[in-house]
Amino acid sequence: MKSNRYNHFLLLGLAGILLIVDAFYVTYSFFINKELFDLVGIIFVVVNSIAIVIMAIFAGVFFVRTSKERKMLIRQNIYNFNRKIAFSNFDLFVTNIATRYLRLEKSKGEGYIISFSPFNDRTILEIEQSPIFTEYNGLFVDYISDYFKNNKEYKHRDYGYCYNDKSFVFFIRKPYAKVESLIKDFENEAYEIKSRKDFRIFVQPFFGVYKVDHPTKVSLFDAINNATIARRYAENNYEVSALYNETQEAKDKNNPSEITIDSILEGLKNNEFEVYYQPKFHLKSKKFIGAEALIRWRSSRFGFVRPDNFITLAENGGIIHDIDIYLLDKVCATIEEWKKRGREIIPISVNVSLYEFYEPAFVNDIQRVLEKHNVNPIYIEIEITEKTNSAYSFLIVNVLNKIKDMKIKILMDDFGTGFSNIVNLKKLPIDIVKLDKTLVDDIAFDIKEKEIVRAVILSCHAMNIQIIAEGADSKEQIQILSDLNCDIIQGYYYSQPLPKVEYERFLSNNDFEKKGK
Repeated sequence: MKSNRYNHFLLLGLAGILLIVDAFYVTYSFFINKELFDLVGIIFVVVNSIAIVIMAIFAGVFFVRTSKERKMLIRQNIYNFNRKIAFSNFDLFVTNIATRYLRLEKSKGEGYIISFSPFNDRTILEIEQSPIFTEYNGLFVDYISDYFKNNKEYKHRDYGYCYNDKSFVFFIRKPYAKVESLIKDFENEAYEIKSRKDFRIFVQPFFGVYKVDHPTKVSLFDAINNATIARRYAENNYEVSALYNETQEAKDKNNPSEITIDSILEGLKNNEFEVYYQPKFHLKSKKFIGAEALIRWRSSRFGFVRPDNFITLAENGGIIHDIDIYLLDKVCATIEEWKKRGREIIPISVNVSLYEFYEPAFVNDIQRVLEKHNVNPIYIEIEITEKTNSAYSFLIVNVLNKIKDMKIKILMDDFGTGFSNIVNLKKLPIDIVKLDKTLVDDIAFDIKEKEIVRAVILSCHAMNIQIIAEGADSKEQIQILSDLNCDIIQGYYYSQPLPKVEYERFLSNNDFEKKGK
């Protein structure tokens, strides 16, 4: 975008010079030496005029394109950071840095590409749709801009940065000691932002560094990719930063395309799947009255694998039942452990796939797992997706009734996505409806959204169905939902999903139950 702006000024400057030459030639020929205004002179003036017009057209094209690119960039930054700024995206970064990157070969100076994220992949998965994620990144881009602007050691040609794919990328033309100093400063700021704003998120910054040795042999794109590999290596090895070497690339197997049915089954066999718990807060009693169990895969081969990279594959491959029962077994084993330790037990909800309703062993396997761990069914809740509402059939109702007969509550998850139908709720044995996050996000400033939520709550309460609001991240949202008589909140305002030990610690000592917020 900057180069386009410079082209625009350059063309205008050249056109101006030619215009002056034309004007001088015509004036001189007409008033002083009319003999110059012959056929050659006329051709000279015409050619100059055509050149001026062409340059003016190109300058206009560059100007319009630059304006459009800037507007698009600002729109991206409003979405990513809630800020009307021109913070570079990846394309602009590559355009601005490419020449400086290649010049490192001749200048013999030190140069580095750094990949940085304030969060690990697991946390990004949990919070990327949350306003907190946007607000946090917005504060960090403010810090990055000020850091280089106010640091006299950095001249404009010594650095460049951008935001790309939930992480930041930097070009630094300084000795490695300065890179280490930058990493330390950014690491401290990552924690400082969380502390200052009291964000209830897990901050764990990681840096990957690639030293630019041969810019003519290793392209800028490959250098950025190498820095990203180093950052993943740092995260997988619980190191704050890592300097790239080729052995890391061989170990960087976190490629979803390599995941197969066999690798998922191998992960289940090796107990690589973990359970995270997100607490649910009851607004009237001011108590945490349950949690949702969420499955996470930390693979020895692939590192942390996002659920959307294996759930659909498991469903299509016919092994989703194995994952659902694995999760239920882990939850029941934990409840059994809590019972032995004398801890207070609150219900845990477990998600199941729509495919389970066509699995003959589903109900029997639930019963078997409960008996195996001697768990009272009242401590287990089954969450079915909103798609089940659309796929209403006698078979689904029959399976749900069998689960209800076991004294297990049924929750309708993701209500508000797809083709939600309140009328169908009365046909299904549903105890609790979970409002999807998309209905909650805009409730503080969109009156239509608020009235839709009000209508859903009133309708569900009329059918003796409780309401859980998912994805509530702000105090303002909590207050509105409370005023609308929502029953329960599950969102980042209270807690992100937590591993078992952190979840236990949270329930034992949290400000919400103490202060009754």
